[in-house]
Amino acid sequence: MSIYQHLRQISSQAIEAARRNPDLAGALLFVGYPEWVLQEPAESDTSDKAIIERSRAFDAKKHASRMAAFLAGAGLSDIDLGPECNLDRTWEELAQVLDALAFDGSSNLLRSGGEELGEDTGYGPARFFSATEIAGIHDSVASLDRKRVEATITEHAQAYGDQSQGEAVEWLNQTFQKLAHALGDAHERGMGLVVWLA
Repeated sequence: MSIYQHLRQISSQAIEAARRNPDLAGALLFVGYPEWVLQEPAESDTSDKAIIERSRAFDAKKHASRMAAFLAGAGLSDIDLGPECNLDRTWEELAQVLDALAFDGSSNLLRSGGEELGEDTGYGPARFFSATEIAGIHDSVASLDRKRVEATITEHAQAYGDQSQGEAVEWLNQTFQKLAHALGDAHERGMGLVVWLA
């Protein structure tokens, strides 16, 4: 089973709220997810047809109202949470690439660092990084030599299943770009990031 790494933009107010209420820390990871995504379906209910039916039954307006009420109850609003970035299963290889580039900041972001808050999500608690920490990591990633990054990615990319080596390199390059974009967008908006595995 593959382990995926997720990053989500989060405000300093939301991080402070998670410090005060550890139960809130875990809940903030999944705010905005439709209920049908979060519910564990019965084994007989995992076909594509069943998943489509559950998604069609989803009431977006009612969900948005519940989400706003949940955030308001925590003294927050939708501006305290930004978009999520899923680094897929290539995050471990990306961490190795960044290690090979002798780059500490982002590799720490992918493997460790930040402030652990809330319960174990299955692979440890979520880790919260402040806007100041993200600004420093962003600057370090932005300063990396692109040709050197591409050469290191080519060296470390591992093909999965029937994937070719070229496809593996492309996938890892895309994951690096996703990370760089997530850091840049968070930095531009003055947001921190919460990082977790699922």
